[in-house]
Amino acid sequence: MKQRIIGWHEVDNMVNKIIRGFSNDGWTPDLLVGVIRGGAIPAMWMSNLTNIKADTITVSFRDHAVKNPYLPVPFLKKIAQPGFKTLIVEDINDTGETLVWIQNKIREYTLDAEKQVKYSALIDNEPSMFKNLHYHAQKINKDIDPEWIVFPWEK
Repeated sequence: MKQRIIGWHEVDNMVNKIIRGFSNDGWTPDLLVGVIRGGAIPAMWMSNLTNIKADTITVSFRDHAVKNPYLPVPFLKKIAQPGFKTLIVEDINDTGETLVWIQNKIREYTLDAEKQVKYSALIDNEPSMFKNLHYHAQKINKDIDPEWIVFPWEK
């Protein structure tokens, strides 16, 4: 499989595009949540640029191995507060399995999950099973061009 190497300058452009997306919508999150591993750096980057608080959660289904599928109750309580807005941040919405799992857990806990929680990824893979991405910087289709995306933090 061919690799597509993403550089830091491209990441900067992607992060800024997502920030412009939610800013243009008039929707400002109270919290940016990076999904470890890939979403942690973009979430912190957005936090530095916007002064919006950031946090991380650890959920990974990479390589079909479930690793720590758990959202802590204090985190769920925090984002379930009435009117509290949260942006979940990933580097890539690849298969979508991780974001589907996260969304389902948040929906179980948060009555207004559809209004309060939005989802973003630097890159959105069109065939992904997760179809509720609110913001992305680039769209790809791995069914047509099956490239492996390599972000700078993966080197």
